[in-house]
Amino acid sequence: MEFEGFDLLFCVAAFGWIVYMAFKQKMHKMDPESFKFLALIFGGLLLAFICFLIPGGAKYTFVLIGVTIGGMITLIFYHNIKSVAICNEEIIGVYQGYNSYPSKTVSSYAPIFKYKYNGKTYVRQCSNTYSFKKLDKDMVKGNEYRIYINPKNPSSFVLNKKVGIKNVLCMIFGLMCIFVGLSALFV
Repeated sequence: MEFEGFDLLFCVAAFGWIVYMAFKQKMHKMDPESFKFLALIFGGLLLAFICFLIPGGAKYTFVLIGVTIGGMITLIFYHNIKSVAICNEEIIGVYQGYNSYPSKTVSSYAPIFKYKYNGKTYVRQCSNTYSFKKLDKDMVKGNEYRIYINPKNPSSFVLNKKVGIKNVLCMIFGLMCIFVGLSALFV
């Protein structure tokens, strides 16, 4: 096995461990959509590794990696755009703080709100994430803010009804990764 094969095997094994830990933490019950997403990425990387092992399969490995990574990026930002579209009922919520998702490059933060809808109280994390600067500058714990919920699923909400340019550009980038991956089929 070549050096690239070990790199790919390491990625598959690392992502397999992530999926295993997510399953162990019962993510498949708490957030089935995200768990399916993780499982699909793992499946794509596993298929890419298997193709890499087949003589002449390197071309298909490139296709599968491009489609898997591009698909992942596209789905994440499609979800953000879709959240803005379906969360259309304005209510008042009380800001409770945020969950942080640190990264080596750009960390993101999901604000948590407490709100009532149809007589039921919810304490939920926002569907979209934001920069620390935005939350630190614009939000004060315990204050009331306008939020937009999905009336069909009141536990889902967003802070504003604007689709940010970042979401659109990242979705386009994901689609380009898919296109580049698929273009290997014609080389």
